[in-house]
Parts: sequence; structure tokens; C-alpha cells
Amino acid sequence: HSSNINRDKASFIQFDICEFYPSITEIVLNKAIDFASKFHLISESEKEIIVSCRKSVLFDQGQPWRKVETNFDVAMGSHDGAEVSEIVGAYILNQIEEKLGEVKCNFNVGLYRDDGLIYLRQSNGLGQ
Repeated sequence: HSSNINRDKASFIQFDICEFYPSITEIVLNKAIDFASKFHLISESEKEIIVSCRKSVLFDQGQPWRKVETNFDVAMGSHDGAEVSEIVGAYILNQIEEKLGEVKCNFNVGLYRDDGLIYLRQSNGLGQ
């Protein structure tokens, strides 16, 4: 317990990323991989493998099916679907931090799977 927290000047924002896995597009994944590349070396070959693994084929009664719009898919339960969502989640957190930093507010932001929480501390007139 911290005695220097002024609860009247703090707010929480809870958010949920609706349909997180299906909403990950190839463009967003590539941006997330580029972001992650700032912190860990990801070779061009590894990038190609990550994106290529998003191509999925569905079978119904022994017949192959393909998505109409795109063959790109981050499937829940796939071998690396959680890892892909974690990379995209880190990229989303970075984007939120950049936007909140532009309004010069004090904050902490976190994400667990598709559930997020932002803790805002009032400063410079924010929230008045």
C-alpha cells in the first residue's frame, strides 16, 4: 500500500480487443515483426516463415477449403498462434504508449491476451 497515491486524481480504463486473433492482418503482423526486430534479431527467412505459417487450409468432409478474401489466418490453438498474438500485443502496447505520450499524461498500460488496462494519473489538466 502506498500512502502517496491520490485516488481522486487517478482513473482506470479497461479495454478488450474484440476478435483479437481473427483481426490480425498480414499488414499488422508485419508491422509488429518490424517493431519486435528493434529488440531481437529476426532474419528475413524467419519473417517469411512466420508469415507463411499464416496460410491455412480447412477441410470439411475430406474436401479442402480456402478462405475467400485471403488465405492469411492467425488461428486460435495453432502451434504458434499465441506467440504471434504476443508480438502483435507488444506492438499494440507500444502504439498506445506513443499516443498517450503525445498528450503528456502519466500512465501505465498492460495487456493480457486480449484484455487491457490503463492506469491514468491526472497531470497537466488531464481529466479535469
